Amino acid sequence: MVLKYDSSGVLLWQRFFSGAGFTPDEGVCVVTDSKNNVIIGANYWNAQPPGGSDFAIFKYDPSGKLLWSETFDGPDHSADETEAILVSSADEIYLVGTTYSNFNGYDIAVLKYSDSGSLLWSKIHNDSLNSVDIAYSIISDNDNNIYVGGLSSGKMLILKMKPNGTIIRKIKQQYMSAEFMYKDQNSNFYVTGFGSQLNITGYRTIKYDSTGSIIWSNVYGGLDNLNNFPKSQAINHNGFVGVTGRSISSPLQYYDFATVMYDHNGSEIGSKRFGRPYFTEETAGCGFDSSGNLYVAGYYQPGGTSEDYCLIKYASAIGITPISVEIPSHFSLSQNYPNPFNPATKICFSIPAVETTRRVAILKIYDVLGNEVTTLVNQQLTPGTYSVDWDASNHPSGVYFYRLTAGEFIQTNKMILLK
Repeated sequence: MVLKYDSSGVLLWQRFFSGAGFTPDEGVCVVTDSKNNVIIGANYWNAQPPGGSDFAIFKYDPSGKLLWSETFDGPDHSADETEAILVSSADEIYLVGTTYSNFNGYDIAVLKYSDSGSLLWSKIHNDSLNSVDIAYSIISDNDNNIYVGGLSSGKMLILKMKPNGTIIRKIKQQYMSAEFMYKDQNSNFYVTGFGSQLNITGYRTIKYDSTGSIIWSNVYGGLDNLNNFPKSQAINHNGFVGVTGRSISSPLQYYDFATVMYDHNGSEIGSKRFGRPYFTEETAGCGFDSSGNLYVAGYYQPGGTSEDYCLIKYASAIGITPISVEIPSHFSLSQNYPNPFNPATKICFSIPAVETTRRVAILKIYDVLGNEVTTLVNQQLTPGTYSVDWDASNHPSGVYFYRLTAGEFIQTNKMILLK
């Protein structure tokens, strides 16, 4: 089923598609092209023996009229699963997914269609020795090359391909999968998937440059450094990265929403959890608005056994909280409290009504040797007084310094972590 709403939430139209009989057809992903046509990637049940699902694309005009639909049956006429869809600058359509054959097992499938629905080419990729190859995501760069992200033999695999389907480069990474990808205006690309780093297992995020070299890497390990599964990734105009997913609420063993945000250098700004004891919550997606606020959507159980949809809005940096509506007369950085602390403390600071360029607040933590530990704040703020929390659970006892920089204002204070 496809539904279109206007900006006020009024339903404009709905359309249905159905395969053979009472079969489990499934809409998987949706994009729009330059003409505001709606393209749906789906799994469509094949009525011909031996049956199984096929790749499918449905294209509707803005009024809901079906322009065309196409299906693709994999080489072994078995199970085909759509994962992601992409529209190029020329309105050509790429669909990626996973196909199964009795000889090769699971392989990555990449299909390219013209604007009018003609199949331009199809590529089935078996990486090595009939390994299990699974596709999850697709993006394109400024040269119209595409990147197909997935998993091969337990390792992350990204295929960089020319518009004609020729593979230019393979990028592989141990202990990770490429479930979500995003490209910025400089052709850097961000990859998030389930993975591990430094004995922490959870949402792993890596930023690559256009050559495939790692710029930074970080991982969110939740409460147990193990049972944390990413569900969505978003990037804002400042290069901040938001990742949300489900994370075990140890020791109760139920899943919560868990959302983490990184600055443009890959330093964790903060993380938030949402959930009720003894109930499982599940995130579905996240995205930034033009002001840098992060929205997280999913479902949760407010009581009983029924599930409700849920939408959460986080301020432009997770962990930054406005604490006063009065406009300060000058910059200030207060002493953290509590101090000494274990393991978390709160830092307050004020931004007065000055020119915009001087409202870019940068708050960093340093150890006693002057090494940067983390960045808590790095963004433009409206005039006001704010507080931000620092959780030092993963850092040793000792003396730390926190420094606020905003325009020409610089102040450094000392704090003590005692465990």
